[in-house]
Amino acid sequence: MGSGCGNTACVVGSLHGREEQTTRSRMQDLPYAERPATPLGDDVPSPGIAVARYQWDGHGTAVAINWIVSIIVAFVTCGIAPFLGYPAWRSRKLNTEFVRFPDGRIKFTETWAESLGRSILTLMLFFVTCGWGTPWIIVWERRAWAERCEGPNATRLKFDGTASEVIGLYILTVVGFFLSLGLATPWLATSWLKWVRRHTVVHQPSAEPYRLRCDAGGIAYFVQAAISLLLVFVTLGLYLPWAIAQWHRWSWSVTSDSRSAPLAVPN
Repeated sequence: MGSGCGNTACVVGSLHGREEQTTRSRMQDLPYAERPATPLGDDVPSPGIAVARYQWDGHGTAVAINWIVSIIVAFVTCGIAPFLGYPAWRSRKLNTEFVRFPDGRIKFTETWAESLGRSILTLMLFFVTCGWGTPWIIVWERRAWAERCEGPNATRLKFDGTASEVIGLYILTVVGFFLSLGLATPWLATSWLKWVRRHTVVHQPSAEPYRLRCDAGGIAYFVQAAISLLLVFVTLGLYLPWAIAQWHRWSWSVTSDSRSAPLAVPN
């Protein structure tokens, strides 16, 4: 009888092991952004299951090629293209379409003509207000970017930050920088990223709207920035496109949303 129970337990254990192995194998086959997040509190994350729900899957080569193309276009047009904002629009589109949400990749629908028209208006606002309109320009740019982002399943983005919050962040940044003699820079920089993420709202037809969230703090930012700056210095600047790509990759890897538990990132 004991032997029979032992055999049964072995069979059940074997089946459970095979099922767990199959599940892990399927998880590894899923795209990175589609793998479920592991919330804080789990003892040991399952192998192959990603923690981050969002990612930027571009690379430094794409950034470098974009720069080369922009330089060639500027040369061919005798400097007219940069003046009309073509390189800036091209870079914004490239960086946006490398972003992957849990449901899939984001598409940037703004045209160069629309970008040019908005740039002219923001430039006019800047000069008319002698620069005092900058907080409103920042908010307007973020709202325009969000409204031109589309994702799978009719996913749309909205940005609801305000100019008064930008002014508050400006004051915090200046005061914090001087009082800390620059030592608070990583925490001040992440406060801007947290503000942008917190005010980015994701709308989907079949779900309640939710907000993005940046879970990183100053320590994580400092480590990332220190490594990138060191590599740029060692390579005499050649690593710069890859450093920029790494920044985008890191900023999205520490992004989660209000539906999930915070990521385990140093603060």
